[in-house]
Order: sequence, then structure tokens, then C-alpha cells
Amino acid sequence: MNIKKIIPILEWLPNYQSSRFNGDLIAGITVGIILIPQGIAYALIAGLPPIYGLYCALLPQIVYAIFGTSRQVAIGPVAMDSLIVATGVSTLALVGTDRYISIAILLALLVGIIQFLMGVFKLGFLVSFLSKPVITGFTSAVALIIGLNQFRNLLGIDFIQSDQIQFLIVDIWLKITAIHIPTTSIGCIAMVIIILFRKINKKIPNALIVVILGILAMKYFGTIFQDVAIVKNIPAGLPSFSIPIFDFQLIKQLMPIALTLVLVGYLELISIGKTLEVKQDEYRLRPNQELIALGLSNMIGSFFKAYPSTSSFSRSAINQESGATTGMAALISVVMVVFTLLFLTPYFYYLPNTVLAAIIIIAVFGLINFSEGFYLWRTNKIDFCLMLITFISTLTLGIEYGILIGVISSLTLISNRKIFPKKGNQKKNRDQ
Repeated sequence: MNIKKIIPILEWLPNYQSSRFNGDLIAGITVGIILIPQGIAYALIAGLPPIYGLYCALLPQIVYAIFGTSRQVAIGPVAMDSLIVATGVSTLALVGTDRYISIAILLALLVGIIQFLMGVFKLGFLVSFLSKPVITGFTSAVALIIGLNQFRNLLGIDFIQSDQIQFLIVDIWLKITAIHIPTTSIGCIAMVIIILFRKINKKIPNALIVVILGILAMKYFGTIFQDVAIVKNIPAGLPSFSIPIFDFQLIKQLMPIALTLVLVGYLELISIGKTLEVKQDEYRLRPNQELIALGLSNMIGSFFKAYPSTSSFSRSAINQESGATTGMAALISVVMVVFTLLFLTPYFYYLPNTVLAAIIIIAVFGLINFSEGFYLWRTNKIDFCLMLITFISTLTLGIEYGILIGVISSLTLISNRKIFPKKGNQKKNRDQ
């Protein structure tokens, strides 16, 4: 048994060269700066207190750095998984209650166990049943749902939260005249600033800049922006060890949403990992080991108050662009989160929720893949229809049904493509 295959950190840490540290340091700090406001924002999507987004950025990152095969993937809270958590857990408990938080943490444990077992039994190949059109349709639909759900914070109106677009649109339409002008103004200004900085240089930490500006605006000009909702108290300190609640009846109810998270989380990890791997010569991604690493990240994270996590597309790309060459970059970003939890949480008191909504909306709308849709329309009408079916199903029926219909449609298409070419070949043979 090769211990380095089981614990990949042993492949690079013993031979770690000081020449690599500069790149890892810059990447770790850069990702950490982006991760802190994103973590707070994504926790709100999940229906959890902001602090849980930072908890989600601690142990999962450390565990993945030890057991993961990719050296650039950034693990932690992500928008898509956060919405799936909110969708599933909100049917079992009231958002914001202690029970809601306990169920979200139990969900992380359940997801981690399933992912770990899939890796041990080498079931990573199952992700191949999700074709690229299904992934594109599902991701684009979820991004749109997340964005629309954040209009409640952006506009300062108490819309319903739903993963079905028809209910969201109707409720927004009925309440749109009640928008809170100061809240909307701050949110829209934040969006404009983010877009401008992205145009100037994508490496500029635009999310952190609007967070700081939002805090300063509310702290020193709060009388002008009356009734704008703010984050308020975020408890300081590191998460303590605790065993998630264990209820077999609850686990049974959570299983459909857990399986969705298992599939989507692994898919996100493999997608970004494969993309980054192309530019690397020192390692190769091992899908089953990635399942084990992600499973352990979620399992161990759940004992320290983390909800389900996976790889972030944006943070992983920035990690590589900033010079990360090993998992040391992830460990450095963890140090930044720890420092924030210990010393900086009081400064987030005046952070406006509308600024977090602006960060989320800009981030997730970038996941809506129009170019892939146009490409499929021009080159492959069947794949385009598969993408459209998944997209519409996810938007109108919800996340769980959307991914299920996408998988079934993809399997049907794969089966047909295996059958019909054979029939075509048989006909060709008869003609000869």
C-alpha cells in the first residue's frame, strides 16, 4: 500500500521548496480576502447565521489540503450548495432556529459519509452520467434561482424564498412597489463598483472593497440610510467540537437532498479540478481520491459546525492565477479566516445585507452560460434540447427534480446513442 496515494500531502510537503512559498503566500492571502465576504454571504443563502460561512472555510480546507489530489482547488462554502441546503432544510425547520442549524450540520455529516464511501468503493465513474448539457442547464438554472432569491435583500423587501422560479417572480411582481430606496441604492452602487473593478482588473478584491465601503457608509452615515438591514453581531472565536444530532427519521427525510449535494458537490469539484489540472505537470487528479477527500472534509467539518462544502469555481481559478503551486496556499487562507474569527468579527456589525446580496448576484449570474447554449443550438440540437429540459425542469420543479430529470434524460440519450449507431452499422453492412 502506497501511503502517499492515500495521503497526497506526503507527496509534496516533505520536499516543499522555499521558492514555492511566495506564490502560495500571495494566492493564500488573495483567496482568503475573497473567501471572508463570500463565506458570510453564502451562509445567508443557506439560511444560516453569517458566522457559519466562516466555519465552513476552516476544517474542510485543512482536510482537503491533506487528502485532496488537486493543489489549486479551493474548498469551502459555495452559492449553489448553499441554496440546496436552504431548499432541503427549510422544509424541516424554521430558518434561523437552532434546530435548522443542527439539521444543516447533520446534512454535512451525511453528505460526507456518502462521498467517503463512494470513494472507498471507487464509484467516481457515476459522475459520467451527467453530460455537459445537463451540467450547463442545471448550473445556469440554479444561478438564476439564487440571484432572484437575493432580490429580497437587494431591494429590502420580504419576498418568499423558493427554488421554483414561478413563485419567486409572482411574489416579486406583487411586492415590487414596496422597495426600500436606501437599501436598493446601496445595493445597486455596490454592484456597479464590483462590475467596474472587474473591468479594470479581475484580481482586485472587489468583494472586500464593497464590504468595507458598505460598513463605513452605515457606521458614519447611518442616519441617512435609515432602516437598512445590517448583519449586526457576529460572535468571535473558533468553532468548538460538537457531535451532530443523530436522528434516523431525520436522516431518512434528508436523504434526497443529501444525494443531490453529493452529486452536485462532487461534480463541481471534478469540473474545476480537471480544468486546473490541464495547466499542471506535477500531479494528476484521481477522481475516487477526490471523493474520499471531499467526504472527509464534510465529515470532519460537521464536527466543527460546518455545513456542506465543495470547491469554488471562482476562488479555485483565482488561486491558480495568483500563483498557488501546493496545498500550502489553502492553509494560508485558513490562517486568514482564523484571524478574522478571533479579532475582526466586531467590524462586520454594520455590514449591510444588500451589499452581500450584490456580491452574490454578480457572482452567480456569471455562472449562467449563454455561450454554451448558443454553441449547442448551432452544433447539436439534441444536446441543446437536453440542456433546455434540465434548465426548465430545475427552474420550475425545483433543484431535486431538476437534477433527477437531467440525469434520466442524459441516460436516455446515452442509451440511444449506443443503440442507433449499431443499427446504422447493421444497415450499412446489409447494403454491402
